[in-house]
Amino acid sequence: MSAALLRKSEENLISARFLLDDPRTHCNSSAQCSYYGCLQVALHSLVQKFGSEDKLRELFEEFKDKGNRGNTHAFYITSVRNHLASAGFSDFAKTFNKTMFELKSLREDASYHMIIVDKATSEQALSKAKDISDTLRRILKL
Repeated sequence: MSAALLRKSEENLISARFLLDDPRTHCNSSAQCSYYGCLQVALHSLVQKFGSEDKLRELFEEFKDKGNRGNTHAFYITSVRNHLASAGFSDFAKTFNKTMFELKSLREDASYHMIIVDKATSEQALSKAKDISDTLRRILKL
Protein backbone atom coordinates (compact mmCIF):
# COMPACT_ATOMS: atom_id res chain seq x y z
CA MET A 1 0.00 0.00 0.00
CA SER A 2 2.73 2.42 0.94
CA ALA A 3 4.48 2.10 -2.44
CA ALA A 4 1.21 3.25 -4.00
CA LEU A 5 1.63 6.55 -2.17
CA LEU A 6 5.02 7.13 -3.81
CA ARG A 7 3.51 6.42 -7.22
CA LYS A 8 0.63 8.80 -6.52
CA SER A 9 3.12 11.42 -5.39
CA GLU A 10 5.07 11.15 -8.64
CA GLU A 11 1.85 11.32 -10.67
CA ASN A 12 0.68 14.42 -8.80
CA LEU A 13 3.97 16.25 -9.25
CA ILE A 14 4.04 15.38 -12.95
CA SER A 15 0.41 16.49 -13.25
CA ALA A 16 1.20 19.79 -11.54
CA ARG A 17 3.83 20.46 -14.20
CA PHE A 18 1.49 19.46 -17.07
CA LEU A 19 -1.23 21.72 -15.72
CA LEU A 20 1.14 24.68 -15.67
CA ASP A 21 2.52 23.92 -19.13
CA ASP A 22 -0.92 23.70 -20.73
CA PRO A 23 -1.62 26.90 -22.69
CA ARG A 24 -4.64 27.53 -20.46
CA THR A 25 -2.45 27.21 -17.31
CA HIS A 26 -4.59 25.47 -14.73
CA CYS A 27 -2.88 27.10 -11.74
CA ASN A 28 -5.43 26.20 -9.06
CA SER A 29 -5.37 22.52 -9.99
CA SER A 30 -1.58 22.57 -10.22
CA ALA A 31 -1.29 24.00 -6.71
CA GLN A 32 -3.50 21.20 -5.41
CA CYS A 33 -1.43 18.55 -7.18
CA SER A 34 1.79 20.06 -5.79
CA TYR A 35 0.48 19.85 -2.24
CA TYR A 36 -0.80 16.30 -2.58
CA GLY A 37 2.38 15.16 -4.31
CA CYS A 38 4.34 16.29 -1.30
CA LEU A 39 1.84 15.07 1.31
CA GLN A 40 1.83 11.57 -0.18
CA VAL A 41 5.60 11.21 0.27
CA ALA A 42 5.21 12.40 3.86
CA LEU A 43 2.38 9.93 4.45
CA HIS A 44 4.50 7.14 2.95
CA SER A 45 7.24 7.94 5.47
CA LEU A 46 4.75 7.61 8.33
CA VAL A 47 3.38 4.31 7.05
CA GLN A 48 6.99 3.07 6.86
CA LYS A 49 7.65 4.27 10.41
CA PHE A 50 4.47 2.90 12.02
CA GLY A 51 4.10 -0.24 9.91
CA SER A 52 0.65 0.23 8.43
CA GLU A 53 -1.98 2.70 7.38
CA ASP A 54 -4.31 1.23 10.02
CA LYS A 55 -1.80 1.97 12.78
CA LEU A 56 -1.52 5.54 11.53
CA ARG A 57 -5.32 5.95 11.66
CA GLU A 58 -5.28 4.50 15.17
CA LEU A 59 -2.67 7.07 16.25
CA PHE A 60 -4.77 9.87 14.78
CA GLU A 61 -7.82 8.69 16.76
CA GLU A 62 -5.70 8.61 19.94
CA PHE A 63 -4.50 12.13 19.12
CA LYS A 64 -8.12 13.33 18.85
CA ASP A 65 -9.16 11.43 22.00
CA LYS A 66 -6.57 13.41 23.96
CA GLY A 67 -8.47 16.58 23.08
CA ASN A 68 -6.21 17.67 20.24
CA ARG A 69 -7.82 19.53 17.41
CA GLY A 70 -6.95 19.44 13.76
CA ASN A 71 -7.51 17.39 10.70
CA THR A 72 -5.65 14.37 9.42
CA HIS A 73 -3.40 16.45 7.16
CA ALA A 74 -2.23 18.64 10.03
CA PHE A 75 -1.64 15.49 12.08
CA TYR A 76 0.42 13.92 9.29
CA ILE A 77 2.50 17.05 8.80
CA THR A 78 3.18 17.43 12.51
CA SER A 79 3.98 13.73 12.86
CA VAL A 80 6.52 13.87 10.03
CA ARG A 81 8.06 17.02 11.51
CA ASN A 82 8.45 15.21 14.85
CA HIS A 83 9.85 12.11 13.13
CA LEU A 84 12.41 14.21 11.24
CA ALA A 85 13.46 16.08 14.38
CA SER A 86 13.87 12.86 16.39
CA ALA A 87 15.91 11.34 13.54
CA GLY A 88 18.42 14.20 13.76
CA PHE A 89 17.08 16.39 10.97
CA SER A 90 15.80 19.27 13.11
CA ASP A 91 16.65 22.04 10.63
CA PHE A 92 14.87 20.26 7.81
CA ALA A 93 12.00 19.41 10.19
CA LYS A 94 11.36 23.14 10.62
CA THR A 95 11.59 23.78 6.87
CA PHE A 96 9.31 20.83 6.17
CA ASN A 97 6.70 22.01 8.67
CA LYS A 98 6.68 25.61 7.43
CA THR A 99 6.59 24.66 3.75
CA MET A 100 3.91 22.00 4.16
CA PHE A 101 1.59 24.36 6.00
CA GLU A 102 2.19 27.00 3.29
CA LEU A 103 1.34 24.44 0.58
CA LYS A 104 -1.70 23.30 2.58
CA SER A 105 -2.95 26.87 2.89
CA LEU A 106 -2.47 27.46 -0.83
CA ARG A 107 -4.34 24.23 -1.62
CA GLU A 108 -7.21 25.41 0.58
CA ASP A 109 -7.24 28.78 -1.22
CA ALA A 110 -7.22 27.03 -4.60
CA SER A 111 -10.05 24.72 -3.54
CA TYR A 112 -12.37 26.65 -1.26
CA HIS A 113 -11.79 30.40 -1.29
CA MET A 114 -12.66 33.13 -3.75
CA ILE A 115 -9.02 33.38 -4.80
CA ILE A 116 -7.47 32.47 -8.13
CA VAL A 117 -3.90 31.22 -7.77
CA ASP A 118 -1.59 32.89 -10.29
CA LYS A 119 1.04 31.10 -12.36
CA ALA A 120 4.05 32.43 -10.42
CA THR A 121 2.57 31.25 -7.11
CA SER A 122 1.73 27.86 -8.55
CA GLU A 123 5.25 27.54 -10.02
CA GLN A 124 6.70 28.32 -6.57
CA ALA A 125 4.41 25.73 -4.98
CA LEU A 126 5.59 23.06 -7.41
CA SER A 127 9.24 23.95 -6.84
CA LYS A 128 8.82 23.79 -3.06
CA ALA A 129 6.87 20.52 -3.27
CA LYS A 130 9.56 18.91 -5.40
CA ASP A 131 12.32 20.12 -3.07
CA ILE A 132 10.54 18.80 0.03
CA SER A 133 9.62 15.50 -1.64
CA ASP A 134 13.13 14.93 -2.96
CA THR A 135 14.70 15.74 0.40
CA LEU A 136 12.31 13.43 2.26
CA ARG A 137 13.08 10.61 -0.14
CA ARG A 138 16.81 11.17 0.18
CA ILE A 139 17.21 11.57 3.94
CA LEU A 140 14.62 8.93 4.90
CA LYS A 141 15.79 6.58 2.13
CA LEU A 142 12.30 6.16 0.67
